[in-house]
Amino acid sequence: MTLRAFRSRFYPSYEQESLLRRTLGCVRHPMESSTSQGCRTLYRHGTTRTFGTFLKLKVKS
Repeated sequence: MTLRAFRSRFYPSYEQESLLRRTLGCVRHPMESSTSQGCRTLYRHGTTRTFGTFLKLKVKS
């Protein structure tokens, strides 16, 4: 099986760029929270949780 990679580039319009910035900004907070939570859990207990498990915990709270 041969693995292939393609590199592409796009030039978004002003509206598309604005939407991308908002979307990535919204995603950044949960990702950073899960990373810091995983680091704390690893340090305390020697194991980590998956991102999905973290989201389930956040929804219950």
